[in-house]
Amino acid sequence: MPPLDALPDHDAPAEVFTAPAPLSPPVASDARLSAAEESRTIVAGATLGTLGTLSDDGGPWASMVAYATLPDGRPVLVVSTLAEHGRNLLRDPRASLSVVAPARGRDPLDSGRVTLAGRVEPAAGDEAEQAHDAYVAAVPPAGLFAGFGDFHTWLLRVDRVRWVGGYGRMDSVTPEQYAAAEPDPVVPGADYAIEHLNADHADALLEMARNLGGHDDAEQARCVRADRYGIDLAVTTPRGRASSRIGFEERLDAPSGLRAATVALARRARGAALLPILALALAIGTIGAGAPAADAAPTAKVAAKKKAAKTKQYKRIVTLSPFLSNAVARLGITPVAIGDTISGVAQHRRLRKVRRLPLAHPNGPNLEQLIRIKPDLLLSSPNWRTGTPRIRRQGIEVVDHLEPLRINDVSPAVRRLGKLLGRTRQATSAIKRIDRGIRQARTGIAKRPKVLVVLGVGRSTIAFLPNSWGGDVVSYAGGELVTAGLSASFSAGIPGSFAPLSDEEVLRRDPDVIIVVPHGNVDAIQSTTDFFRNKPGWAPTRAAKSKQIYISDPNTLLQATDDPGAVIRKVRSEYLHN
Repeated sequence: MPPLDALPDHDAPAEVFTAPAPLSPPVASDARLSAAEESRTIVAGATLGTLGTLSDDGGPWASMVAYATLPDGRPVLVVSTLAEHGRNLLRDPRASLSVVAPARGRDPLDSGRVTLAGRVEPAAGDEAEQAHDAYVAAVPPAGLFAGFGDFHTWLLRVDRVRWVGGYGRMDSVTPEQYAAAEPDPVVPGADYAIEHLNADHADALLEMARNLGGHDDAEQARCVRADRYGIDLAVTTPRGRASSRIGFEERLDAPSGLRAATVALARRARGAALLPILALALAIGTIGAGAPAADAAPTAKVAAKKKAAKTKQYKRIVTLSPFLSNAVARLGITPVAIGDTISGVAQHRRLRKVRRLPLAHPNGPNLEQLIRIKPDLLLSSPNWRTGTPRIRRQGIEVVDHLEPLRINDVSPAVRRLGKLLGRTRQATSAIKRIDRGIRQARTGIAKRPKVLVVLGVGRSTIAFLPNSWGGDVVSYAGGELVTAGLSASFSAGIPGSFAPLSDEEVLRRDPDVIIVVPHGNVDAIQSTTDFFRNKPGWAPTRAAKSKQIYISDPNTLLQATDDPGAVIRKVRSEYLHN
């Protein structure tokens, strides 16, 4: 088996991945469920999943299990210790649950699925009764066996979420995003409505694809999905098959609103189709001054939206994270201001004279300062999401879901950023550079030292787990994290997962290399650095004896970058020496 960094890419012809683009700018909104909402919807819509546990020899074990869901999205498992997966959980609480949405079409891999990973915990206190009731409601036979002595009720505390929506659609979700999202109320009961639309309103769907989706040459359109934000169409054109997202005017909060929303879309589509006829009639004078204004109003509104969709450009962009600031600059755009967190991260030359905005947890920039800048778009991140609602109330558009959480999220994030800003060509070029840089940075790894990456906050020792940005970087660089079995309990708004670690645990794990990332205000970082550089409790470790305790700058391993290859190279050359 060749090393992972030597495995080939798809190596498929470019045309395999292309689909016909709209011929004119889409009029309808392309709003859709977030990855967190998709994940919650899939988990809430099923009661069967595949439970992954670890056997006593450390090998993986997969079992089909029934489950229920609490209001915050945590799965409830009622498991017998007579089963192998039950005994596995008693030995090692680490587990994952994979849930698959009902297949759409003939290819099950083009449908949604989600994997939740974390640790199981016994349901206790008030949650024990809540968990029992939820499980019996979801799995009625459990009313008989759930009380047997060999059955245990567990809650899966979710530490990591990975959603896949089909080919080319995937994203990671933080535990906080997952818990805060809610299941879509429309998706579970939409099958009948979709069948009805395709059977009885094919002409209306075709008009939507042509006049709202921009596929002017569409020959056929079928509805393949409906959710609270809109419908997905599979469109047939002479140029090939395409997909089109047709968003509703307003979000639906109940399934009962689906009929009215699709009727409204059909009316909009027919109104848009009349535009060329009305324009010709006006030009030759067949519509006089006495014509009813009400008839023209809908078409004028559609025309205005179409014009806006064609001409809208963001001219005053503010970016808050190092990744977003650098990525936007590499797309050829200079922000009017950037978050003052970019120290320690290589800056694009476009950013050197750009105004810095101080940021404060958990809200981000000072609202008055931001308003004075008059941005038409704020690119934020989950770090500062608490402040998003108050910024939006000022009429400022905020996008806060593009920040990568791991290295394999970087290229998709740049692709979405390029689409948002109308710089898809530049984004494609940047992605090629990013992917090439990662591959080159990982070549020739000669050794894989055991590594502990520590977030230094005051005198507390907090370990980076594998699903943090820094942990992922070290793994890509060839390091083996010594954090197996640790339980994540520290987030503080920082992307990734962390776990407190005692000196005794550090000695027991005995890493070859320790990398400390000091975190806090500027005044505290120096004292934190001095403390960890000469920490007495670490003296017996191999890292201390070989003088391989390193202090990283505050940002390189804590926040994502648009050049992960450079960070991997830095970790290999300065810390791992491999």
